[in-house]
Amino acid sequence: MPLYQIIGLNSNGEKVVTQWSASHESDLKGIANGHKITLLHSQLMNSQQLLSSPKNQKLKSTQVAVFCERLAPLLEMRVPLSQALTFLYEKSPDPMIRSVTQTLKLSLEEMPFPQAIESCGKFPPLVSGSIKAGNDSALLPEVLNILARFYRAQVTMVASIRNALVQPSFALVIVLGYLLFSLLFTVPNLAKMMTSMNAKPGGFMGLQIWISEILRDFWPMTLFLSLSLMMIVFTENSVRRKIWEEAIQRIGFLREVFWGMRQTSLLYAMAILFKANVPHSQVLHYLIDVAKGTPLETQLKKAEDHFQKEAKLTHALELHVDLDPDILFALKAGHESSQLPEQTEKIAKLYEKQVLLASESIAHKITPIIIILTAVLAIGSYLMTFGATMSVTMKLMRGGM
Repeated sequence: MPLYQIIGLNSNGEKVVTQWSASHESDLKGIANGHKITLLHSQLMNSQQLLSSPKNQKLKSTQVAVFCERLAPLLEMRVPLSQALTFLYEKSPDPMIRSVTQTLKLSLEEMPFPQAIESCGKFPPLVSGSIKAGNDSALLPEVLNILARFYRAQVTMVASIRNALVQPSFALVIVLGYLLFSLLFTVPNLAKMMTSMNAKPGGFMGLQIWISEILRDFWPMTLFLSLSLMMIVFTENSVRRKIWEEAIQRIGFLREVFWGMRQTSLLYAMAILFKANVPHSQVLHYLIDVAKGTPLETQLKKAEDHFQKEAKLTHALELHVDLDPDILFALKAGHESSQLPEQTEKIAKLYEKQVLLASESIAHKITPIIIILTAVLAIGSYLMTFGATMSVTMKLMRGGM
């Protein structure tokens, strides 16, 4: 069905710019009347004019959560899927979500919704697999709801940890930046002053001048190393992941929080798959994708190999995956009572609360360390600038006397 871009006025006299699918232009008037919009202009769009997004760019966790949160209640109210996607397209301010919903709506004319989600290529495997199973078992709204909770929990947990680390890290960056500025600009001026006085710098001042000269003489290498460090820190890559994993393993309170977050993500993923009636033979496959890049990935692969021999999920998890005992107990109890989805979701919510509480305590534990480190660097800054300046001033006074 052709896609038209329309410009009109709503009942409040506000300008409306949107896109509708219609068989021909005369149908647009009926659609406009249904939306209480006065049609001013319409234009048939070709394939090049459609909203587009980078081919390799997938939806972020926040965007997946928003998509599922807004689509689930519409399907619960039995709104036709095509109309629900149209509503989502028109009301969403996020261009990426608008692009995806537009693509899905056009794809529905040729294929079922689960296949459209998969062919879209913007959703994680857990979403496409869960939606397919949920659609087959007539539980699509429920699956979308728990998918929304899963991705919203991920965003909340990561944000809480980031917020706990931002303030102390910001103070540390300011002090380090000031030290670097002093070495590159203040110390060279002091060195020139001492040279003009025929004074030979020694001790701490001599060390500062030596470091400053190295930084200035080899500034291309210094710039390269600084940019490389920034790339490692601020971009997703295997080096950063390995360094971060090592740091987490060696810092107790960080290890506790991140391990809890991983187990919570795993529990929510299991709850989604159990709710959607995904066969146990496929559950571990999706869990491996959720745990990708973490120590749990290797453990889950071993559990998958064991499951293929024994075909018992809870036993494979117990033998090969490092889960807390209460999680294993809840999974066994849920399996025996035929309430596995409910039990898994319940303990996932419990672990989510524990992770949020633990992340709040990070700031209390790390702040004293940052304060001590900042104080040491601040004293070093004083000795580097004010102390050296006073030393030069005293020598000038003695020379003048």
